[in-house]
Amino acid sequence: MKRVVVIGSGLAGSLISNELAKDCSVTLLEAGRRERIAYPEVEFVNKDFGVVKTFCIGGGGTTNLWHNGLMALDPEDVDSGEFRDVLNEARPYLDEAAARLSFKNKKYSAEYDAVRSDMMRAVEGEIGFGDGVDCLLYPKKYRPLSVDSKVDALYGVSEIAFVHAKGCIESVRYRSGGSRHSVHVDVAIISAGTLGTPAVVEKLLSDAGQSFDRVGTGLADHPMGFMGKIKVKKYLSGVFQGLSTLDKGDYICRTALRLKSACGKYTAGVFFRPGLTMQNKLSIYKYKSMLGASKGMERIKNAFSPKLFHPDILAEIYSHLFNVNIRSRVYNILLILEQKAGSNRVS
Repeated sequence: MKRVVVIGSGLAGSLISNELAKDCSVTLLEAGRRERIAYPEVEFVNKDFGVVKTFCIGGGGTTNLWHNGLMALDPEDVDSGEFRDVLNEARPYLDEAAARLSFKNKKYSAEYDAVRSDMMRAVEGEIGFGDGVDCLLYPKKYRPLSVDSKVDALYGVSEIAFVHAKGCIESVRYRSGGSRHSVHVDVAIISAGTLGTPAVVEKLLSDAGQSFDRVGTGLADHPMGFMGKIKVKKYLSGVFQGLSTLDKGDYICRTALRLKSACGKYTAGVFFRPGLTMQNKLSIYKYKSMLGASKGMERIKNAFSPKLFHPDILAEIYSHLFNVNIRSRVYNILLILEQKAGSNRVS
C-alpha cells in the first residue's frame, strides 16, 4: 500500500485525502487547530477599510468559510498554457469532484453548460449584454466537508521538512504534540492554499539544495466588495431577479456578468444581490460582511447591533435562510476583480 502525505486540510487537501484513503495509507498534516479558525494580525497602512476577518486556518482550512458554491474554471480564461493544459486534463473528473461536493442526481458539467447558456441568452436578449456570464451553482442539500476516519489527520503541525534521496522525497518530518516525527512517503501532495503553499515549496526546494527565488511571485488575487446600488426598470426586473437567484430544483444558481477590459480579456465579474432601499451606507456594507464572516459568540455579539434591523440586512438574512429570491427592483452590486499581475510576492 502506498504511503501518501498531504499537507494542508482545506477543500483540496480534505477531498483528495478522502479519495486516496480508499487505496493508500494517508497522513494529513495541518498547521491549524482542529475545526478552529485563527485570524492573523493584519495591518493596513493608512487604511481601515479591510476590517473583515475572512482568512482562516484550521481543521478543514478555508472550508470553514465555504458555502458550497461550485463554479467551473474556463480554460480559455487562463493565460498560462501549462495551467490551461492541467485544466483540460482535469475536465473528465469534474462531475466526480462535484458529486463529492454534494452536487447530486445530475452531471455537473452538462448542467453548468446548460444553465450558463440559458443565462447568456437571457441577458443578451433582455439587456443586450454580450460579454458573457459565469454561474455559481449551490446544491440545496450539502454537508460540510470533513476528513474520513481512515485518514491519519494531525493538527497543530509545525516545522515541516523534507528528506530527499536520488531526486525524490523519501520522508517528511514535522513537529506535532511537542515532539519531532518522521514518515516515509511514496507521494507528497502540497495543498496549503495561496498563503501557505509558497512557504512549504520553498522549504521543499531548500532541503533539496535547489533555488527558490521565484516561488510565490506574481500572485493574481481577486479583490471584491459592494460597489453601490442600482434600481432597474420594471420590464427588466425579471431578468435581474434571475441573475440574482435562480431556483433550479436541486440547486440554486447565481449569475455574474463578465466585464472585459479594453484588451478584451475577462477582468471582473458582477453579481447582483437584492436590496429593499436605495440607501448606500458604507457602515451597512461593512456590518453585513462582519456578520457573514463571524461565527459563534462573535456572531451573537454582532447580532445585537441595531444595524441588524436595517431593511437591506433583514432582506439578506431572509434570502439566505430560506433560499427565497426577494422580488425587488433594487440591487446591490458585488464586484469581483482580477488583480493586475506584478512583482508582488507571498512568502
